[in-house]
Amino acid sequence: MGIQSMNNLSEVTIDYSEVVPTSRQMPEFYVEGHGFNQIATLTRGDRQIHVAANGEMHLTIPEISGFTGELTDEYATIVRYAEDLHEVGINDDIQLNQFIKTISNTGFQIYRMNPWWEIYSDNDPDGIVCNSDRFYDAIDIATSLLFDENYWEGVAQWEDLLDCQ
Repeated sequence: MGIQSMNNLSEVTIDYSEVVPTSRQMPEFYVEGHGFNQIATLTRGDRQIHVAANGEMHLTIPEISGFTGELTDEYATIVRYAEDLHEVGINDDIQLNQFIKTISNTGFQIYRMNPWWEIYSDNDPDGIVCNSDRFYDAIDIATSLLFDENYWEGVAQWEDLLDCQ
């Protein structure tokens, strides 16, 4: 990327649709029913970049078999949305990562789909600019893109082409 100096960050405004604590940066905590949840819009002049949680979650919380003592999905809880994580006692990134690693190390498949942070511009015909696993990393990428003259020159070329059609 041809990123120009970001000396004047005061030019950037960020509008949040909800508070994202540093302890809950993983997109799993922001998955809603429709699979797309825009959390932030960053603006610099006439440039805008959005950050949204996207994708679906299918996290299996296994039961321990009373007969064998092994993990089983016979009576498992399926976590699909952010509020389901809270209901099973997973409230932050550390707890979620520990749970995934612990259960995965047993060989039990718990994760079938996973969400991500999507960084995109309404002006970009390609749609998604890039993805990230952590919210504030996505904010940093979006901020850099606001100052990336090469990126916006490419967007302007696409807009000119679209105007001609």
